[in-house]
Amino acid sequence: AKGKEGVNYGERNDYPQQLLDLYDNAPKHRAIIDGKADLIAGKGWATNNKAINTISEAKLIDFSALVNPSESLYELTKKISLDLEIFGGYYLQVIYNNLRNDFDLYHVDFSKLRTNKAQDKFFYSNDWSAYNQNEKTGFKEIDKFDFDKKQSGIFYYKTYRPSQGTYPLPGYIAALRYIEIEKEVANFHLNNIKNGFVGGTLISFNNGQPTLEEQKEIEKQIKNKHTGTDNANYK
Repeated sequence: AKGKEGVNYGERNDYPQQLLDLYDNAPKHRAIIDGKADLIAGKGWATNNKAINTISEAKLIDFSALVNPSESLYELTKKISLDLEIFGGYYLQVIYNNLRNDFDLYHVDFSKLRTNKAQDKFFYSNDWSAYNQNEKTGFKEIDKFDFDKKQSGIFYYKTYRPSQGTYPLPGYIAALRYIEIEKEVANFHLNNIKNGFVGGTLISFNNGQPTLEEQKEIEKQIKNKHTGTDNANYK
């Protein structure tokens, strides 16, 4: 990761951004992702009071209500469910209190973290496109979460696939080209509507070539008449 020991995520270290671009610009793809994430998160968490005692149930209820000062377990679950569907994995930051007898859980934006081959060090940046990673990009090095040592850090989960590298691949990897097509088809039609012509439209002048001034005036009149959303269906 540009001078650090982190492993690049994609050839230009921007693969998460590419996946987010498809999520933001391919409507059907986004609807499917959102629907699956909602199904994973469900309607929230509940305890089975037949399987645990009253004290344990009370602790679980408290934990579910507030996993950090501003979020419930359900709110956190919705975020990591979305990351799981977009990227094929998610990150959580675990922060212990001073007594090491309790901790808070925080969601971390999957697109902003990188890790090393051993996956025991994590690197955070607001802008991985920058060559120099420093305070300006918010660069930070974070340890791996260790439950046995009660060490605060990053918990990293990724879905399994054969021959998997350091980072996961999304479940829709085989459909990436079709998702890209959906995005580009939308862009194509939008540009057609804005410009009023499809690529390759020819205008013929049977009475010879107009002068340069006449060409400019004709172009101006055509643009005014045919381009823009209001004239998208002009015949």
